[in-house]
Amino acid sequence: ILRQLKETRSDDALGAVADVLMDYIVSKASPTVSLSARQNALDVLAASGRRDGGGKPFPGAYPRLVRIVESADDSGLRASALFHIAHQPDTAQALRMLRGVAVSNNEVAMVAVRDLAGYLGDRGLAVLRELYRSGEVKDLWAQRELAHNARKYGWTR
Repeated sequence: ILRQLKETRSDDALGAVADVLMDYIVSKASPTVSLSARQNALDVLAASGRRDGGGKPFPGAYPRLVRIVESADDSGLRASALFHIAHQPDTAQALRMLRGVAVSNNEVAMVAVRDLAGYLGDRGLAVLRELYRSGEVKDLWAQRELAHNARKYGWTR
């Protein structure tokens, strides 16, 4: 539905479907919604906005993935949302978001460093090289991941 493979739907209708998925993903109030169901809902939402796949990417996926990174109560869901952000159509937007998380105190900062290195090609590596040289990364695990990449690519400060 969100990728509009068979028929076109209004932006309001698409937003309503995405909001139902968000209710499952970020819901802290419902103990009956399993983590697995929440992850499945996240995967469906993310797939709707990916660069690849049939139909038309759903533009509302990206801002919702950002909301998950910022507000989900489970670090695994936040990490998964970061992975999916790296695969959304707007690479510049993904680079800015992942860079912001990499320099934050968010417990998934290391995941942002890993995803910049692993999924965003030379542009992701350029961001990491700049972060390595500036020393802006605060989280210890993110610093270790960044140092690993620096050794791998021969970066110096």
